Amino acid sequence: MRNDLSAGEAPVAAKLRDLVILGGGGHAAVVAESAARLGWRVVAIAASQTTLASVRNLGDPEGEGRARVEALVESGAQLHGAIGSPSVRARWVAQFGLAHFATIADPTATVSPSARVAAGVYIGAGAVVNARAELGSCAIVNTRAVIEHDCIVEAFAHVSPAAVLCGSVRVSEGAQVGAGAVVIPGRTIGARSIVGAGAVVVRDVPRGVTAAGVPARVLTSDASTLMDE
Repeated sequence: MRNDLSAGEAPVAAKLRDLVILGGGGHAAVVAESAARLGWRVVAIAASQTTLASVRNLGDPEGEGRARVEALVESGAQLHGAIGSPSVRARWVAQFGLAHFATIADPTATVSPSARVAAGVYIGAGAVVNARAELGSCAIVNTRAVIEHDCIVEAFAHVSPAAVLCGSVRVSEGAQVGAGAVVIPGRTIGARSIVGAGAVVVRDVPRGVTAAGVPARVLTSDASTLMDE
């Protein structure tokens, strides 16, 4: 990461230690590689199933793996929730405590020194987080996404690869902005809504809907169901 986070924000590189990744899919693999580039030691993952054969799997963190995860936390390991579903990431935070979740910002990302970044956030390779932006707990700013000045990405929200938030955009809790989408300045994406890939958002998007197209229009009102699939 090319700039330090604001004083008092989530630790990124100051206290590197063992890391347990919750989740075992493609995003977990991406996070693991970013963490390794930062010097973290990925000691295990915790997932009901996984494609990361080279890392020890503790099992489902909400099932048989929970006690194993807790034991590693007690020994000083940090956690990172690496899964797309906002409700699952929220459950993991409730289960293990936000204080144990590490922020991982890929070393190729650029983060303004005036940005505020909470615990558990992931900032992907080549992403840009500009002046006075705010990233809430366990938000995801994926590969080459751009978060412009004064944007707010609330807890558990996800800005997908190559998406662009122009100035003063708010992405509310648990919402997702799809790959390559653009949100023009000053717009709000409602909580747990989905903006489709390649959409251009020129109006506010209500809570709990799916919007897509150029310009983006509301298509469905069952976004929360789609996000947890």
